[in-house]
Amino acid sequence: MKKIIQTLSPDGITMLLNSLYDATNNDANKPAVKKEAIRLLYFFCATHNESAASHLTKIIAHIVKRLKDSDSGVKDACRESIGQISSLYLRGEGSENIGPVVSLFVKPLFEALNHQNKGVQAGSAMCMAKMVEMASDPPISAFQKLCARICKYLNNPNFLAKAALLQVVSSLSQSIINTTDALNALALHSSNLIIRKNRFYHKCP
Repeated sequence: MKKIIQTLSPDGITMLLNSLYDATNNDANKPAVKKEAIRLLYFFCATHNESAASHLTKIIAHIVKRLKDSDSGVKDACRESIGQISSLYLRGEGSENIGPVVSLFVKPLFEALNHQNKGVQAGSAMCMAKMVEMASDPPISAFQKLCARICKYLNNPNFLAKAALLQVVSSLSQSIINTTDALNALALHSSNLIIRKNRFYHKCP
């Protein structure tokens, strides 16, 4: 399949992507098939970087959809692919188009965070952490805007995957290490979360 992708003509892009989308979405497929299809979506982006850019919204959306999969290997493939695609397209703080590109990643990931399934929430948090971690030239201003939204989830008593979300806090802290206000906000909310957890465990018999 990689050889097909490498020699793919522009006319064949839509057909190829549709076949990969079908492979990821078909619940009858074995986890190995879904994992390979997810990885090939990244390989397509890496091989046809400019051509893939116009399909990025759909590619990311299909990867994020697989976070509902019960197989941990499929979720790991989603996380790694999101990170690798981030390394291809999240380049350059000075680029005027970087904000909208960040939105292509975070919009479906935040939608997944709103899912009432803890596994989906945790998978989304892991993907977001990997996205931030793997950004080639971190778009600091765009990442700063994520801090307030992350803090809301940390403060939400109905959010189930707070431990996983702390990985996003860690990745953001490394990425925006020199932006004191954003870091202070994240540190405050993370500390409050840890304090609340400790109080809970102390109350337990």
